[in-house]
Amino acid sequence: MPFIEKALNSGYKKWEVGNVWALNVLPKNGIDLSFDNTLYMMNGYACQMAQQMGARRITLAVEDNKDNLIAQAQKSVLPVVLVVYQDTPLFISANCIRPYACNQCKGGTERFSLQKDGKSYEAVSIPCQTSVYAKQAFCLSGVYDAVAADYYRIDFTGKVYTSNQVADIVAAIKQNKSVPQTTQANWQRRI
Repeated sequence: MPFIEKALNSGYKKWEVGNVWALNVLPKNGIDLSFDNTLYMMNGYACQMAQQMGARRITLAVEDNKDNLIAQAQKSVLPVVLVVYQDTPLFISANCIRPYACNQCKGGTERFSLQKDGKSYEAVSIPCQTSVYAKQAFCLSGVYDAVAADYYRIDFTGKVYTSNQVADIVAAIKQNKSVPQTTQANWQRRI
């Protein structure tokens, strides 16, 4: 992996992985490794395995509910990160949705609005890959302090935001106020 080797040789030592494949291409020692929420740290066994695999931090799953998030933060053998705001992909596909043939593709990122069953979605197409997002972002503002996480994360990747939108969202989260047009997903779900 030329990019990874170049980054490592340039001194990049902090890495966050979102899939198991990444563990096969990063060095086993000499880096500060963190597991992203897509690796589903939803129980103590997963956290222990992450530690054995060299992780120094884990990010709790955005699909999880309040009770389990609280329990994970209290019992984790590693420091935990709680995602407070994120445009979480509903799915990521290796299929392209662009309405033209591959030989006509100019590359770059294209965005499409989709409608299905009265709901609106945004598809982001990067050549040969598509990510689909709900219109509402995941947000735990107003309730995140119930989880005594070691770190909290606000994530603006995936969709496009203006600097004013980012400033307003961050200000609301810092004041622990609700953010309009967001969802708490499974926060209140009971198992």
